[in-house]
Amino acid sequence: MMNKQYTPYFASLLCALVLSSCGGGGGGDATTPTVTPPVTPPSTVTISGTISFDKVRQTSTSNPALNYTVIDVLPAAGIVVEAINSSDAVIANTITDSNGNYSVELPANTSIRIRAKAQLLDDNWNFKVTDNTNSDALYVLDGQSANTGTGNSSRDLHADSGWGGSAYTTTRAAAPFAMLDVVFTGIQQIIAVDSTTTFPAAEIRWSINNRPSSGALTDGDINTSFFTITNGLPTIYILGAENVDTDEYDEDVVAHEWGHYIESQLSRSDSIGGNHGLTDHLDMRVAFSEGLGNALSGVINGDSFYVDSFGPQQANGFALDLETKSNFSPNGWFSEDTIQSLLFDISDNNNEGQDTLSLGMAGLINVLTSPSYKESTALTSIFTFAESFKTVDAANSVGLDNLLGANNINSDSAFATGETNNAFRNNILPIYTPVSVGGSAVNVCSTKVDGEDNKLGNFRFITVDIPVRRQYDIAVIGTTGLANSDPDFFVTRQGQLLFVGGSGDLNVENGSVTLDPGIHVISLVEFLNNDDDNTTGGVSCFDLSVI
Repeated sequence: MMNKQYTPYFASLLCALVLSSCGGGGGGDATTPTVTPPVTPPSTVTISGTISFDKVRQTSTSNPALNYTVIDVLPAAGIVVEAINSSDAVIANTITDSNGNYSVELPANTSIRIRAKAQLLDDNWNFKVTDNTNSDALYVLDGQSANTGTGNSSRDLHADSGWGGSAYTTTRAAAPFAMLDVVFTGIQQIIAVDSTTTFPAAEIRWSINNRPSSGALTDGDINTSFFTITNGLPTIYILGAENVDTDEYDEDVVAHEWGHYIESQLSRSDSIGGNHGLTDHLDMRVAFSEGLGNALSGVINGDSFYVDSFGPQQANGFALDLETKSNFSPNGWFSEDTIQSLLFDISDNNNEGQDTLSLGMAGLINVLTSPSYKESTALTSIFTFAESFKTVDAANSVGLDNLLGANNINSDSAFATGETNNAFRNNILPIYTPVSVGGSAVNVCSTKVDGEDNKLGNFRFITVDIPVRRQYDIAVIGTTGLANSDPDFFVTRQGQLLFVGGSGDLNVENGSVTLDPGIHVISLVEFLNNDDDNTTGGVSCFDLSVI
């Protein structure tokens, strides 16, 4: 029998079949196949985007009408953004940057919506816009619910003005963010002066129902845009009645009221509030507060024109130039117009006439927040500001003197020592009358020649230097003037109200109060000059003594 012979081909085939028994001979090594592992879905994804709002502009700096053909799209800076799941739970939150951008990390494959809240929030501030006609509910802007998926994505939100061409036809979603934008600008300017500034929490209460009528605030009857303290909470009410008066886009109005917040919360305000106008002769406390509010609006918004729109389609209004006093305004320490012009001149870069100062926000805020101003024993006024200014910024004293002189203000003493401007009226000077404990009574007169409540001469101011802590008796007796006068008095120290004498007794008022050492101010008024009834009141003179 012949031996079988195997060709190389068959040898290779055998090696392929029986790898363990073959080697060499050109068969080569075995190659292990590559196996691709399964892809693990990400557990989280990033959602980012931009929050923006419509800003309706005035027609021009001198024309207050809202121009709905010029609507800027601006970033909503510094506001709270939340991611909310299908159970209405907040699963992530963040704050937009100065460009309105936000970014949050969220679970993948989860249904969420993005919410922008009308709230500026930081470790040092918390400002909200709420609806006073809806249980003070916070305004929010919600996006559509959608699945986060398995990859990063973008979701933008935009708050529309709601303007439909000749009227508001959809939700006015942009309004709350427009007001917060003014506040955010003011915050940035103040922290640029002092980065450690802490702003107490506050609310802006706005509604489309807020109208210039008297009644319940919860119904929208707010009368006008104004600042107040509500149960300890600083609160700004803003008008929103379409075709009557809306202020949400009137950035000067918003800044003015926020200026009252700044004065009240970061500084000190002794203002008694009330109605006021550029042509009024005002109580010095009111004149300073309202003039400061207007000056701050110009500084914050970077414009010397203060504008306010109102009327049908918001097409009317008024404009005033902070650089130029009205020909119909009085000139002096009792004039809102004078004060706003003087304070704005301290800050702005446009120097004219006697104005040589360009100190910006620092020129005001450094004085207002200084101990010399906040702790002054005098009432807040342009005089208190002037004395404190020279303590804080002595290098610019001459510049301030020039502005005071140009505005017919003749004293830089907190107690108005040497002031000679009496507005061509009787019973105005001296602004402060000193009385000695146990000494002779001093005689002062309350008048209403310029109106009631908060006008020049309604209140007269008496100072008393208390030597030791004990109880003191204050007596007021009518001397001349109204036959049935009703004197009232208020005792304050460094802006703190310590006692009110307001019994309603005719021709007399008495009170006993324990006082600490130091200078106190007694504000004396004829009630009939402070009762909001123009048919009553007149000149009433009183003797006041402290024993």
